[in-house]
Amino acid sequence: MDSPFSLSTNTPSRSTSTSRPNSANKNTRTSGSKAKSSSYTLLKQDQQARNKEPDDDNYDEDSSDEDLTGASYDLFGNESYISVQIRREAVAVLDNPELLMMHAAARNDSIPSTRLYFLQRLSGRPETPAQEKDAAEHRLAQLKKLAKKRDLADAEKSSGSISKGRTN
Repeated sequence: MDSPFSLSTNTPSRSTSTSRPNSANKNTRTSGSKAKSSSYTLLKQDQQARNKEPDDDNYDEDSSDEDLTGASYDLFGNESYISVQIRREAVAVLDNPELLMMHAAARNDSIPSTRLYFLQRLSGRPETPAQEKDAAEHRLAQLKKLAKKRDLADAEKSSGSISKGRTN
């Protein structure tokens, strides 16, 4: 009976003492590799969190904050409080379609034009006063055209209803 499951006295039996150190060695190797892979994963996560390529081999493990401690560096790009607030407002309006529609209605302008206006404010290049004045005049001219069309339509309706009343 040469089956692997048969009990024979010819096959050497493993002692428990030799199997345990092997398993202990395997566990230490496994735990060591887990520690390496988990620290490597943490490094990749750190690179990802800092908007770096996780597979970049040239990544130095030193903190990049040490280089930024000089007085000449401003974390916010030397922006004034007003410009930061303008950009935050632009982000809020562009993120919410209802706010965009409300601003378009308040400016008497179309939604795409209002979106473009807030995108320009977000980019940090606000319109010059001359550009703002031209845009306001253009919106006013459009509003006057719409009012004139509305008045003409109302006049036609009222004259049409009067003429219909006279003929009957």
